[in-house]
Amino acid sequence: MNTRSIRFLMTVWYAGLLAGLLILFGSGAFLGLERYLHHTMTESLAAQAQQIAGLLKNVDASGEKYVIDEIEEHFAPESRSRFICVTSPGGGTLFESGPPKDRSFDPAQLPRVQLSPHETLHETRLPGGYDLVTYTLSCPSPTGGQFVIEAGVPDQEIEEVLRGLLIGLSLALPIVLGAAIGGGYLLMRRALSPLQEIALSAEKISSHNLNERLPLPGTGDELERLTASLNRMIGRFEIAFQHISRFTADASHELRTPLTALRGELEATAQYPQLPREAGDTIGSALE
Repeated sequence: MNTRSIRFLMTVWYAGLLAGLLILFGSGAFLGLERYLHHTMTESLAAQAQQIAGLLKNVDASGEKYVIDEIEEHFAPESRSRFICVTSPGGGTLFESGPPKDRSFDPAQLPRVQLSPHETLHETRLPGGYDLVTYTLSCPSPTGGQFVIEAGVPDQEIEEVLRGLLIGLSLALPIVLGAAIGGGYLLMRRALSPLQEIALSAEKISSHNLNERLPLPGTGDELERLTASLNRMIGRFEIAFQHISRFTADASHELRTPLTALRGELEATAQYPQLPREAGDTIGSALE
């Protein structure tokens, strides 16, 4: 394969451009999905913490057991692989979820957060290689002090979704790129096939058949205009050759008569009996 040919260069350029666009699109989709999933997870954790804070507002009237039962019933942290911890104003633990069913983390091994007047979000590295994203919210206690609410969830599901997307993009990119290279090569071959026909036709044209013309591709583009210009140039060559042939014929006709007369005079002179030998040799050379 000629690496300097238009077909090769256009195919490489087309494939490179498509590969760059696919990589750019895939990277944008991956980063956009990652940001969206983390944002959605954060909003979900914040909503859970706000709901628990609403239950704690009436903890004196409803009792701690009611709050604990409501958390267990509505959030089911163990079965849903969630982490929920509520710390009372005195520093004791009002509620702490147990180990999840998938054993992805142990709540007892998680570090306790410091009381903060602001909502915070932090990540804790888990043994399985994932992060536990925990949203922390403090809310006032009816008896004074602050409850600390922690709502967390492993980012395993997000990582699995992103890994699946990455695998899909990695598999799709070579397939799409291969199809693009093959399609681009065939497209360039079809687009440049008129040039091959024009080149073959041009090779057959010589001074003996200047009346022939190159085939017009009929594409209406620059290639057709170039072919038409070449045909007009060949037409001018044909007219020039006709002028040269006509001039040669006329010159031959004009020179034939005086040359015949000169030949006759030289032959008559050569037969002169008293002609010197040197002059005879000169006349013979001129006749030859």
